[in-house]
Amino acid sequence: SPLDIPEILIRIGQFLPLWSGEGFRLEFDPSPLLRCCLVSRAFRQAFLPTLWYLYDGYRMRNIPPAILSRYSPYFRIITSTGPFKGPFQCKNLTELNTVYGQEWSRALLISNPGLKRLVWGGPFSRRIETLEQQQEWQLELKVLMGLENLDEIRMSGFSLGEGIFVKLLRNNASSLSNLAMSTVAGVTSIEGLELPHLTELQVTFGCAESPALLDLVRCCPRLQRLSLLGSKTRASAAFVPPHHQQQNQQQQQLQAGQHAAQELDSEVVRLAQNIAECCPELTHIKFTTTSTTGGAQTNAVFRNQSFLQGPELALIANACRRLEGFTAELATLDQALTSALMAHLSTLKSLSLTFHETDLETNHRIVDRTREMNSLRRLKASLSHLQDLHLDWAGRLSANIAPPSPATAGAGVSTATTAVLSTPASGPAAMIANHPPTAGHIGVPPQPTPTTATAAANPAADAAEMMMDVGRSAFAVQEEVAAFLEEPWVSLDLEILRLHGMFRSAPPTPTLTVGFSHDDDEDDTSMKAEDKGKEKKKSKAKVVWRLAKGAHSGTTSPSPHQHHLQLNSVMVSKGDGSSSSKSNKTEQQTRLLENVTGLTRLRHLCVNYTTYERISLL
Repeated sequence: SPLDIPEILIRIGQFLPLWSGEGFRLEFDPSPLLRCCLVSRAFRQAFLPTLWYLYDGYRMRNIPPAILSRYSPYFRIITSTGPFKGPFQCKNLTELNTVYGQEWSRALLISNPGLKRLVWGGPFSRRIETLEQQQEWQLELKVLMGLENLDEIRMSGFSLGEGIFVKLLRNNASSLSNLAMSTVAGVTSIEGLELPHLTELQVTFGCAESPALLDLVRCCPRLQRLSLLGSKTRASAAFVPPHHQQQNQQQQQLQAGQHAAQELDSEVVRLAQNIAECCPELTHIKFTTTSTTGGAQTNAVFRNQSFLQGPELALIANACRRLEGFTAELATLDQALTSALMAHLSTLKSLSLTFHETDLETNHRIVDRTREMNSLRRLKASLSHLQDLHLDWAGRLSANIAPPSPATAGAGVSTATTAVLSTPASGPAAMIANHPPTAGHIGVPPQPTPTTATAAANPAADAAEMMMDVGRSAFAVQEEVAAFLEEPWVSLDLEILRLHGMFRSAPPTPTLTVGFSHDDDEDDTSMKAEDKGKEKKKSKAKVVWRLAKGAHSGTTSPSPHQHHLQLNSVMVSKGDGSSSSKSNKTEQQTRLLENVTGLTRLRHLCVNYTTYERISLL
């Protein structure tokens, strides 16, 4: 019988669930596999290695220690020990997650010389002062130096002299393919180190304690993926918003060049040179801060965060010969970075940009967002091979386009802004008619409206003019967003699209529908001679988007960040005086859904942290 063949049973066991719940509620629940183990001795022998392949001490904390010790020879991965500290009898571990100062982990490192993946947390800020602490540290280093078959090392929170650091990596140079280092001190030189098989590297950018880490890329001729973690050591003054220096288009070009030459961080320049000279196979770059928590970041943290400037990110992107993936957290998207990304239009497949608020005046921030959306439109019209696009406004672009209250503009000033901020007419023709393409359209940076001398002389008039100026700028952002949602995609290969904070959306529903089965097309009224007198109807594809499994749904309370981006359901009146529930899509959502209907490869659409899966219908 096929069920008597161990290889077939092992394969079957891989499809039996061992866990229940999701995320932090994930729990060890091997009931189906345990029942199979009771069928026969052959079943038991085949399924036990699968049952105990991974040991998570936190989620398996209710298992008696005697049981854990008995079956520990089957362990291949240990992610945490929880309350159980051994004894372990495993000799064939492939992965171990541990921290400094654990006697049980030192024993495991000694008894498992074939270990492939090590996640090790150092002493962090703990001082090693006493004789006992120094002896413990020496034991830890001795054990680490004995590892010679690692293909992935992830270490953080320690201080090593360059000799120890280089020796640790050199011992595993023949197999090491993935290296991640953060909060590392004491590394001032990596002379003589070569990592010929390393393809992925994660380093802490701007780490003054270990400046040599940025030179690691010189040791990695086959590097393909580089991740840079933001550092708290960078001064927030390093970022100077372009609009503080630029008043017109000619001055923008001139001063941008001067600003780039003066403000580029020396570490960025060194890193870019290292990449250009030593990493011909680098295809993916990622720059993130260390404080990101999913999509809901704390604004107070990011307002003072120092991000790489556009020219700095552009310098790194231009250092790559073939860029396929680019991820960055930044204050705004400028001309320099846009041009650098467009230079890779024939190869760039994945783009992820997260924009964070800065401590700027409302009007200046809106000007940045207008220029930003204009740049995104250029990218949308240029990146012909894009497969994955992720745009996230952690500061909520949809909230930024609202003007400040009259109280913040000036005491006693009351300025109506409803007319200024009315929703623009849909369609590119309407937008172009109302706002000519001299500001805010593709290739033309938008310009802020200058205040008048009369307003400057009168505080009340000045405040009123400022409100009007902010309103006009906010309206320009709305136009840019509408244009982005309507203009066609140059890439027909798009598979994943994630837009968070660009506009407010309706609460999640089980499905979203777009398209019509048979509609008369007004554009087809002029027909060929042979078709005269014939009625012509245009068939449009009907597409249904289904709420993805595990995505946020209306049955659970959204997070404050998600709730801010979602509109409450309201009742609207029909023309005949009756009322009905508002559509489950906002106008912007409808535009987006219609815009992506022709992208037949698009399967996942995520709007404001709610994910939908596409179901195509005829």
